[in-house]
Amino acid sequence: MTKKGVSTPIRFLALKTNECATVQSVNGSKRLADLGFVHGVEITMIQPGSPCIIKINGRYFGLGNDHQHAIQITKEDTS
Repeated sequence: MTKKGVSTPIRFLALKTNECATVQSVNGSKRLADLGFVHGVEITMIQPGSPCIIKINGRYFGLGNDHQHAIQITKEDTS
């Protein structure tokens, strides 16, 4: 059992429509970092799947499996 307010690592596939998560790190892609995928930024899942559509800093991106696996995200546990 996790404590309320603790950030738990999750996969993009676990996010549902309109759920938010926080980027923790990006592996091996300077391009993703250049697009704004950096530590601490919040993302919102718009459409789950592969590719998924996410919103970050007011912009929308489609991410395939490779990019989803390169970005580590966490979600605050609210239970």
